Amino acid sequence: MAKSTNVFMLILVLCLLQSALANMFSSLSLPDEYSLLFQFKENISINNSASFDSHAYPKVSSWNLNRSDGAGNCCLWDGVECKSGNVIGLDLSNSFLYGPISSNNSLFNLIHLRTLNLADNDFCSSQIPSKIGRVSLLANLNLSRSLFSREIPKQISQLRNLASLDLTGNGYHALKLQSSNFQNLRSTLIVNIDSELPTSIGNLTRLNILKLSNCGLAGTLHASVGNLTRLTVLDLGNNYFSGPIPSGIFNLQTLQLLDVHCNYKLTGHIPEFHGSIPASIWNLTHLKVLDLGFSSFTGTLHASVSNMTQLTFLDLSGIEFTGSLPSLERFSNLAYLSLSGSSFDRWKLPDWFGKLKKITYLNLEDVNLYGEIPSSFFNLTRVGTLVLSRNQLIGQLPSSLLNLQNLESFYLDGNNATVDFYLFLSLKNLNYLNLRGNNIRLSVIDSHKTETQFKVLWRASCNLKVFPEFLRFQHQLEFLYLDNNKIEGLIPGWMWNISKETLIELRLSQKTY
Repeated sequence: MAKSTNVFMLILVLCLLQSALANMFSSLSLPDEYSLLFQFKENISINNSASFDSHAYPKVSSWNLNRSDGAGNCCLWDGVECKSGNVIGLDLSNSFLYGPISSNNSLFNLIHLRTLNLADNDFCSSQIPSKIGRVSLLANLNLSRSLFSREIPKQISQLRNLASLDLTGNGYHALKLQSSNFQNLRSTLIVNIDSELPTSIGNLTRLNILKLSNCGLAGTLHASVGNLTRLTVLDLGNNYFSGPIPSGIFNLQTLQLLDVHCNYKLTGHIPEFHGSIPASIWNLTHLKVLDLGFSSFTGTLHASVSNMTQLTFLDLSGIEFTGSLPSLERFSNLAYLSLSGSSFDRWKLPDWFGKLKKITYLNLEDVNLYGEIPSSFFNLTRVGTLVLSRNQLIGQLPSSLLNLQNLESFYLDGNNATVDFYLFLSLKNLNYLNLRGNNIRLSVIDSHKTETQFKVLWRASCNLKVFPEFLRFQHQLEFLYLDNNKIEGLIPGWMWNISKETLIELRLSQKTY
């Protein structure tokens, strides 16, 4: 019995000793963290040109010690997050921080940090400090738009808890990614690198999000990207990739966003960008965002596109399609649709367009449309931007246009439709209207005041014969184009008084008045 008691006491003492040692070597007291944060404040410069965000302000300026009003408690300081008596989060984004940060900076002794956000500051093209590896509990690290440069330190790859890394937007101060050991990233890798994408990208098998847009990336897009089977977001837009796109991308069944727009140098054959769109892409039924715009695809838009019923965003701009546009009627969640510059066979607007009730942006510029606009088309009651420019649309614009009470921008230029202008005067949110080249009728006396206040009004080449009197009551115009019409006589005196505080450009050219 005595022996058992002695063993129990020994175990208890060892446990207590282990706990004490753990606390001694792995914890900081809150006063220690106060001091470390204040040291950071004292050693960093503030420059009002160091941040670009319009809401930026110097968060650290309000940090003070030993204040009677409670501001001496660092957990109450701007940008500081605490939990269980320790500093676990630091958000100093958009804070006008200026100058390099050295590896011995007190910031890297905040060993309880889980989140560190230094985005939108100016660290003067310095290297990311290697001692960031001390902050071993970091799960989220955001150093975007902060003018870091040179090689990304390998110590970042050793942060075993790191789930999200954002290094985008370092502009001309490009970062070099040479470390291949980023397997521990479980969620997000967002990098701005002016070089080729390393083959080791395929090792990031825990990634959910990969954003590499606007990074100046060139070279081949490696097949190893297809190994990232947990991806929900793959954004490779606006780069300089060349060669084939890996077919494995189209087998990533968890993808919710796929963006490869503006990769003009990608070439090859099926299933590459230059060649037909592979039918397998339409099997990505979880996709909510698909952007293939201006990426040199050709071929037929497969009818199985209708399988992608979760889509909210679809951009197929600039694609050299052959054949006709299949029905998109099943896209009940679609809010954004752009087919601009896509060369379908000559076609008329189908009635199913009016069933896309959630559309807020619709761009059908230069898509080989012809004929009249059906009344059902204007059932798109949520649409804010509608572009129908550079087609062969004719006939009278239907009065169902009045359904578009959320319309802000409407482009009908480059067609030959007939328009009763009074319809637009009933659309209270409309501020950009381009009717160049169409036939305008003023079928009612328009000398009354209107609640519609335009900012940009383009009525050039519209066969106008008089100055529309509704212009008298326009007080927010910035650009007004009335050139190439058939107006005769003197310019009325009130024309020189419209929108006096806002008008930037007025065109009345190519006529003798």
